[in-house]
Amino acid sequence: MSTVDAGTPRIGFGRTDITPPVGVELAGFGPYLRRRSTRVHGRLHAGAIAVEHGGGRWVLVSCDLLGLGRWIVDDVVARVGAATGWQPHEVAVHATHNHSGPATVENVGWGEPDPLYLAQLPALIAEAAVAAVAARAPATVAHAEVPLPGFAHNRMRERRGLTNAHALAGTWQEPEPELVDRGVHVLRVDHGGHLAGFLASYSCHPVICCEQTDAVHGDFPGEALRLVEQTRPGAVGVFAQGALGDVNPLYAHGPAEESYAALALFAGRFAGAISTGLDSAAAVPVEGVAAHRATLHPALGPFDVDELRRRRDRALATVAATPADTTSREKAMAGVVANSLGATLARLERGEDAGPPVLVQALRLGPVSLLGFGLEVFHGIKRRLQQQLGDRCLVLSTTGGWSGYAPTPDAYRPPADPYPAYEVPLIACRLPFHDRIADDLVAAGVAAHAHVTSPRP
Repeated sequence: MSTVDAGTPRIGFGRTDITPPVGVELAGFGPYLRRRSTRVHGRLHAGAIAVEHGGGRWVLVSCDLLGLGRWIVDDVVARVGAATGWQPHEVAVHATHNHSGPATVENVGWGEPDPLYLAQLPALIAEAAVAAVAARAPATVAHAEVPLPGFAHNRMRERRGLTNAHALAGTWQEPEPELVDRGVHVLRVDHGGHLAGFLASYSCHPVICCEQTDAVHGDFPGEALRLVEQTRPGAVGVFAQGALGDVNPLYAHGPAEESYAALALFAGRFAGAISTGLDSAAAVPVEGVAAHRATLHPALGPFDVDELRRRRDRALATVAATPADTTSREKAMAGVVANSLGATLARLERGEDAGPPVLVQALRLGPVSLLGFGLEVFHGIKRRLQQQLGDRCLVLSTTGGWSGYAPTPDAYRPPADPYPAYEVPLIACRLPFHDRIADDLVAAGVAAHAHVTSPRP
């Protein structure tokens, strides 16, 4: 851990372009859609904020991507350390969970990564972080939380009358507002009285554009940052994705032309909320800066190896029952099961762990803290953490890697949609976590938060 409680904060921003070449497979919405990009609607970026307060420091770099494999995260951290001397726990690598960017995580059937693009990606991401470190200057910090009603809903609930038409018309709101974020958190950073950059955080899947679209862009977060930056020349925006696991925008899964219209509408609303936050933010004292990183090894749910083999064999039989040049969703999902369980069984037979380690990272900037996990965190976990740690503890997903969802216990029981708890583990080529992973994340989050907020002995 690094920490200090004296001095004036020095904060900098950096950004690099990480837009892939046209033709790469886009992330998400499988199985085996082979959804390739045909054009660039908006550039993708890695945006970074670096903070130093005496001996305490950290840098967060956020990418307009679905997620990042652990090997990419480790490569970025090593590159930043080599260029700056900063320690691994002081570097956080984050993804916005954008589904209109290239496939970048190890998965089965939900977008095939492009090896050439991945080979270039760590250096580009690290460049943004190093630029932010180099740009540090004496800074003031202000914070606002801006209400954003009628933007998101909890997708584990029945739709309760929600349609895309209602979403576009603005005639529907989440009837249980506690199941989504109240609003957008905005951190404003000024150098010499002028806006240098900002960080905005909100919990919502960037899936306004879905399986029927084929253009590259950053979905509502990326487009909103672009709109805000256009009106505030020289400022760099960074988006930090919150506890999005069970939260979607009101509009999703529509036809292409309508989806791009919805993207413009929702990105404009999100940009408006950020701008309101920048204009209304109240100064906050930066009495401490600290960073901490830990590794969590979540337990897996019960499994039987012989049953896994039988399930793999049934899936292989389904795939083999049709000609190779025919496709169907049933066949494609069977391919996911066969390929995923085949790889998992091979790991088990080698004596390897069938569950991934998960990074937990805590970053403090005065009264605001960022608490990140390498999973798609369900909103109920965020609510539990904020009940203990306060509303200015911003819980982040897809930080330090991606290993699927961290569901709440109800997601493991009927009538819940089995997708997050049971199907995504197959896509992520692992076995399901046990149904109390929420307890594990809360305990790990509270412990990590204590490291960055407790006074030094």
